[in-house]
Order: sequence, then C-alpha cells, then structure tokens
Amino acid sequence: MEINQVGVMSMLLPAGELLPKHVPSFCRIWHGQLDDQIDLATGIETARAVLERRKQEFTPAQERLLRHVFKLTQSERETALHRSREKRRSVPVT
Repeated sequence: MEINQVGVMSMLLPAGELLPKHVPSFCRIWHGQLDDQIDLATGIETARAVLERRKQEFTPAQERLLRHVFKLTQSERETALHRSREKRRSVPVT
C-alpha cells in the first residue's frame, strides 16, 4: 500500500490536475507545480497569528521546532524539487 504524504507547513492549491503523492515540508503546489517558495519567517508569523486568534500562545519552543524541522527537511525538499523539474522536462509539449 502506498501512502500519500504532505509535510509540515505545506500548501496545496490544486489546479485541476492530480496532486503528487508526496509534498515535502515547507513546499507548496502552486499552479500545478511543486515549489519551495514558502518563506519560513512568514510561515512562523502566520502560525503565531492563527494561534493568537484562537487565544493560544505560539511558544518559543514551537518556533524552534519549526526551524529545526525546516533544516532537517532541506535535502528532502531539494530532491523532490529536482525530481519535479526533471519530470516537467520529460513531458512532451502538446
């Protein structure tokens, strides 16, 4: 059985196409393409604002955890982006 996986702080904006089975942490599907244009600082500020609206605190420990996960998943993002670019190059233009 194959498992679909969407990483931490990822964003999926479908464009009428099938989504990939794996979206790494801190990546997005934008106009049908995988990219890594999610800004970590902006994502952290968004998380802080969302929790504040819910009357919860975004703690320094949570921020450290997200920054740590960002570093740990760097090579995963690079590999997925490389594969995505290679796949786009191999698809014939119609």
